[in-house]
Amino acid sequence: MLHDLGEAQMLDLTGYEADDLAALEDALTAETDDGDGAGEAPLDKGDALRLAGVTVGEPDYDTDTGQVWSVGRHVLVVADVHKGWPLWTPLLGEGDLFWPYPTMLAPWTDKADAHRVVMVQPLPYLAGWLLTKWKRISGEEPVLVSTSASGRAA
Repeated sequence: MLHDLGEAQMLDLTGYEADDLAALEDALTAETDDGDGAGEAPLDKGDALRLAGVTVGEPDYDTDTGQVWSVGRHVLVVADVHKGWPLWTPLLGEGDLFWPYPTMLAPWTDKADAHRVVMVQPLPYLAGWLLTKWKRISGEEPVLVSTSASGRAA
């Protein structure tokens, strides 16, 4: 539950809506009958992690700083958000959303459905997982558009 305006503004930056967070919170705290009639058991950790889209392990895509990927109509730039601006700012167009530090499920949010999104993820591991989730959920292969040494962190 959101407690103040600051939390609401921070939630807005994640790409999730308050209803999404409430549904996840309800699911994580929900109890289910295990069928033995002995009462209700809490949602197990594995189910909760799957529900939240959390993944452990290595991604299918090995990314590196300076890469630009096409993810459907969206763009993922693997670069420092502050120092890598020469790489990602030319990609922003009229009506596009700039999304620093996107989650792995960012391309499926309502905001991403309504707008083209330029996502900037400085951590290659997390960028690799975003691409992996994209492929596994959409069935579409992400496309490496370019690689630039200028996107490398100094």
